[in-house]
Amino acid sequence: MGENDQNTSKENVEFSFDKGKTLTKELRSQLKYDIDVFKSKLSLGANPNLSADDESLIKSFASNNLRNISYYEYRIVEETKLQNRYNRWTVGLAIAIPVLIFSATLAAGYFAKDNFNMIDVVTGSVTVLLASTLGAHKLITSWIEKRKYRASFHQAKVDLLNILFELINEYEDKALGQKSFANIGHEGNLSDDFVVALKKSIRLSREVVDTEAQNFFKITGAPSFDLSSTLETSMSSAKNLVKGLKSRNSDTDRLRKEHQTLQERKEKIEDLVQESQSDLVGKEAELDRLNKKEEWICGRIDALESINNPTPEQEAKIAELEVTHEKIEDEINQLHIDCSKLKSGIRYNQSKY
Repeated sequence: MGENDQNTSKENVEFSFDKGKTLTKELRSQLKYDIDVFKSKLSLGANPNLSADDESLIKSFASNNLRNISYYEYRIVEETKLQNRYNRWTVGLAIAIPVLIFSATLAAGYFAKDNFNMIDVVTGSVTVLLASTLGAHKLITSWIEKRKYRASFHQAKVDLLNILFELINEYEDKALGQKSFANIGHEGNLSDDFVVALKKSIRLSREVVDTEAQNFFKITGAPSFDLSSTLETSMSSAKNLVKGLKSRNSDTDRLRKEHQTLQERKEKIEDLVQESQSDLVGKEAELDRLNKKEEWICGRIDALESINNPTPEQEAKIAELEVTHEKIEDEINQLHIDCSKLKSGIRYNQSKY
């Protein structure tokens, strides 16, 4: 194979984490694959003469560097999935809560109508359900905020990648070569410079992992929750949300005030109707009395007028009765008008309730 073909092959081959793969149950086969890629990038892939020490050293580097890169990539992906699920849940609640509150209270106000106790029961149930949801969300939010692992994982992964690619770039075509040290405690075909660099990279990789582990244990652990305080805060928030988002026709305080106002108005109208009916009865009685009196006066006038040659006293009496009759007719006409107005007023007020 020519030099150009070999370079092309090294450029095309990729580590598992470069391909977007993550740590899986087949860790052993994946690690073996990454070791083969590592060898290929160092032009060691086609060399069958590596000693047991060479292979052991390369495997040690892979375990401390390549495998941990894959592990951190896996953890980053899992933490991202968890954060995305939390974000979707939060957005879903932000959309669903106002719709639920308004729909439930609207239905309660429509079906319960004047049954204010039933509306209060539905509103209270929605408030309790909402408080439970908000409380659970607050607890999960505290747990999510505690899990600030991704930054630490990202940093460790970047540091390990820097170690890896710095090693590859420096010894891409120099992993095999002449021995430059008399005794480095290693027997094999790898150059002494590369062996020293490889051991240094193993040490640096372990330091990166140790630093990340220390950071992990500093921030790990379940957060403590004050359940009583959480529930009180959630209930207060739920009440405010329900009060602000509930349907107008489920506002029992307003409905009770309106109902009370209507009842008071109805009572006033009923009192007014009763008073008008009493006045009507009195005026009808007065009208009946005047009608009888008019009938009597008319009879007296007719009797006096039927006398031939009435005396002056009789004529004066007729004139007096006629004046009285006119007054009575005026009173009767006014009473008819008053009775008509009272009846119209009664009908109008009765139509209001």
